[in-house]
Amino acid sequence: MPARTRTKRRSSLPPLKLSTLLPSHYNLRPDEVNTVACPDCQTWQRIMGDKTKTIRDHYSTDLSGAELGAGQRDTRCPSARRIVEIDVTIAQWAQQVEEGSTQVAARRPTKVLRKVPTPKPAALHQLAPAAPTADSARRASEAHRARCAECSGTETCPTGLRLEGDVRVLRYREPQRVAAQARAEQEQRRAERRRAGQESGRRRAEWAGVRLRVLAADILRELPLGGAVGPIRGVEVPADHEDTREVSRARAEARTEQAIRAASPVRCEAA
Repeated sequence: MPARTRTKRRSSLPPLKLSTLLPSHYNLRPDEVNTVACPDCQTWQRIMGDKTKTIRDHYSTDLSGAELGAGQRDTRCPSARRIVEIDVTIAQWAQQVEEGSTQVAARRPTKVLRKVPTPKPAALHQLAPAAPTADSARRASEAHRARCAECSGTETCPTGLRLEGDVRVLRYREPQRVAAQARAEQEQRRAERRRAGQESGRRRAEWAGVRLRVLAADILRELPLGGAVGPIRGVEVPADHEDTREVSRARAEARTEQAIRAASPVRCEAA
């Protein structure tokens, strides 16, 4: 960009204090050029001067003559050559920048954890059929013979023969299946007894941990309190067979009538 005529006049705006800006809007690193974000045009500008610090003389658009459009004028920024007061030390500025970066890192969203979809139960036609037994095979064979027209007392269709063969095989394997089922049920009962024993052991360990505190609380509860008032005694319950509600109502009416007579003006004049 070609050089431009710069003025030595200072900006009429009040001095800009760095303590009023965010730490991310200026740079005070000793090994770099001190810069500040112009509060008017929002562009980064150098901080010029040795004794009196000022913002570099710049324009609002900061464009060259070739880049300006037709009828567009490049105006001087109001904060050009504005006095800058560096009222923040480098250590303070570095600490503010570190604290700001820590807060920004804490505000960043954490990793999104996808919700595990709830498993859907399988449909009825997708469920695996139960293992056949000798009884279920026999019922299936009898139902087939009752519906099949080819199966009679002396003849049997191929499907009927297959079902009868399944019945024979399952009857042969029935003792093994019953024994395996009994072993599985026995193992399940053993596992339940082990879990019950572990639960009782855990409860005993918990009670052993709080037993002394419970005993101390019971002893303190039985000790009499110093300076305490004795138990509150309520109205004695009548031992006769009178209707306590009717008696209370009659007594209340008598007290009301006595109060009316005491406040009656006729009685006062007579007295």
